[in-house]
Amino acid sequence: MKTPRVRYLIAFAAAMFLLTSCGTTPVDENSLPTAASHAPLTGGTHTTMDAVIATLPPVLAQSSICSQGSNTEAGDLYLFCTVSSASPLSQSLSDNNVVYLVWVNKAEAVRILQDWRGGDRPELVTENTTHTAAARLEYRDAVNSVHYVNTITGLTIDISAGSLPTAEAATTFLHRADLMN
Repeated sequence: MKTPRVRYLIAFAAAMFLLTSCGTTPVDENSLPTAASHAPLTGGTHTTMDAVIATLPPVLAQSSICSQGSNTEAGDLYLFCTVSSASPLSQSLSDNNVVYLVWVNKAEAVRILQDWRGGDRPELVTENTTHTAAARLEYRDAVNSVHYVNTITGLTIDISAGSLPTAEAATTFLHRADLMN
């Protein structure tokens, strides 16, 4: 059994790979479904910790301890954040702290949600009632991933593997954190 520190380091390495590879995958522009998908990954509008944290729902911002990461290729500052397992947000959902990466980029959030809707596993995507925010929860074959986007604010959150042990715990956390309403 892996210790929480080892799981965190594995999740951190995976997140760093995700962030550093963002925007480097070649795209066949003829296969994109809408004109909005053609928008380049532009960002750099939230370049301070305060700006990124201000985008979080207040209940999540107040329960999170964040530290500054670096920038994505689009110029977006990302933060490493932790919600204590003793916090009302994650209490009884996990024995570990909920660890997540967060950054803000509206164009990327729209592109990600379009990819999820048109992807090979749309059943993994849960959207809010206005279809402006969504989460992709994958819990199968030892894959444990929780990703969230909001196309209005551009908020993008990747919760580290192992932070929330089940899809039900992830869904409850997203609702408690006022991310999915």
